[in-house]
Amino acid sequence: MNLRKKLNILQCCVRTCVIAFVLAATFSIFSCSQTNGTVLIWTGRPEFTEYAELYNSTHSDLKIIIHYRKNIAQSMPPAQDEQKPDIIVGEGFTEAQVEKYFMPLDYLFSDMYITRQQFYPQLLDSGFISGKQYLLPVSFNVPLVMFSESKENLIPDPYIIDIDQIRDISANFNKTNKSGSYTSMGFAPGWNPEFLYVATKLQKVGFTMGADNFSWDAQKLAESVKYLRSWTEEKNTSTTAEQDYKYKYLYTTETKWISEGHCTFAFSTSDTVFRMDDESLNGLDFRWLSDDGEIPLEDTILYMGMYKDSKKLKDAQKFLIWFMQEKNQKEMLEWSRNMNLTIKDFGIAGGFSSVRNVNELYFPIYYPLLLGNLPQKNSLRANSHILPERWISLKEKVILPYLTDAVDTTKAEPQASSLETLYAIWRRQYY
Repeated sequence: MNLRKKLNILQCCVRTCVIAFVLAATFSIFSCSQTNGTVLIWTGRPEFTEYAELYNSTHSDLKIIIHYRKNIAQSMPPAQDEQKPDIIVGEGFTEAQVEKYFMPLDYLFSDMYITRQQFYPQLLDSGFISGKQYLLPVSFNVPLVMFSESKENLIPDPYIIDIDQIRDISANFNKTNKSGSYTSMGFAPGWNPEFLYVATKLQKVGFTMGADNFSWDAQKLAESVKYLRSWTEEKNTSTTAEQDYKYKYLYTTETKWISEGHCTFAFSTSDTVFRMDDESLNGLDFRWLSDDGEIPLEDTILYMGMYKDSKKLKDAQKFLIWFMQEKNQKEMLEWSRNMNLTIKDFGIAGGFSSVRNVNELYFPIYYPLLLGNLPQKNSLRANSHILPERWISLKEKVILPYLTDAVDTTKAEPQASSLETLYAIWRRQYY
């Protein structure tokens, strides 16, 4: 087991212990009073224990209780013998679940408790189903590439970079020895399957999943695969050369790939990078991955809604409105920082806030790398609808393996039928 995997396992263990401790403390304090004056939140996000503690420390008339649910979508509906939630914070709901179990929140806007203008419209629209606003977005993340500050002058735009620029700039740093082996390689698309997936999003392949179907734009997918294969063949010789270089030089973290000069670019996401400590990010810079000025959001967007059968809707509404206030999210950022947890969190519930002013006014204070380089409001591109919980499994077991195999230049270019075959196998196993 390599060092990175060991560190990841250690971090997960530490975080699990912290979550267990905080949840235990929450239950011990509030489990004796679960009638009037309490609001029960179901969530799989451990940060909400911190937000509940902040709320409870500043309010005497209402207390928030957190029940941790690892897979919220699978937990719906509540069992008959368990206490029903008042608020649900999660991701991966189907549209049928949303309409059946959540209460429409449009009245909050008409009564001016909160405004549509405070949110990124793309995110807000994704929680708008069948003509009603059932869910409010909480947080989101975006893809990026890291590089050394010393190479900043090579990138013309101060905010974004597209895959053509990554391909062309990185190729200038490729070097081989007399035997033809690479001693320096700027970047390879196949080093990270997630980059291959984001590349298809940038080229609008449109992978999507409905109630019982999986679809995509076959022509766009073929074009994406052709583009990525030609990148490897024209700039890096072959997939074999790319993987040989990775195994020889890129055996540490992505930040060290850059800081030690082994490559020009490294792919990552906002939630990964901004959880890192300052020392790891020293000397590094980044750009948001983009195509035609659009930055694709990561698939997973966190949402908040009120459970339709809650008996405490007015109390639940109080917390929901409190949570979405700009000044309160500023307090959440400060509260999280002051807790000094071993595992650092990013932003609001692990991502950028859905409340635009919070990102623009306060995030650069806590994350200096974001100063002057926040994702612009009109540049964000979200999925047209919520991706269901099964999507994570489908992506990991169908899309990523297909793309990894499809761009492998040692193999013949695959037919679209191979993706359909992988989906059929996954579907039989899932159901």
